[in-house]
Amino acid sequence: MKITTIILSIATLFTLSCANKTVVLSENELPEDIFYLKDRVEPFSGTCHIYYHQSEILKEVMHFKDGVLHGPRLSYYKNGQLKHEGKIKNGKFEGTWKGYTISGKPLYEVNYSNDLLEGQYLSCYSNGVIKAKGVYRNNKPTGEWLRYDESGMLRK
Repeated sequence: MKITTIILSIATLFTLSCANKTVVLSENELPEDIFYLKDRVEPFSGTCHIYYHQSEILKEVMHFKDGVLHGPRLSYYKNGQLKHEGKIKNGKFEGTWKGYTISGKPLYEVNYSNDLLEGQYLSCYSNGVIKAKGVYRNNKPTGEWLRYDESGMLRK
């Protein structure tokens, strides 16, 4: 009887710790600070799907670790096309982030380090033609930057 009670207790704890690893919210329920689930005292760790207000259209997929954004983040247009993609580490932008037009053409590609722009930067017009490229250091543009017109010709 004692072993059965211990096994049931362990199974219950395991079930509770694995429950709610993916949650679904509408965009008006998006947490502003550390994310907790209702009726829980520990911060949320897992995946969160955000939907456009009063719809079943996926807007964002975010990952949390101990209530803080951590991991891949994806945003979508209402037509389902990928809008933005990147990673967040401990609540801060990290690594390469890419953005796309509603038709799927590249819009930008930037790099972050600890929430600051760092490294190569590339932006495009909505037709996919390169608009500007250069380098950021410590969140500031540095060095030579190239700017182009909408036809792809280098501007002065």
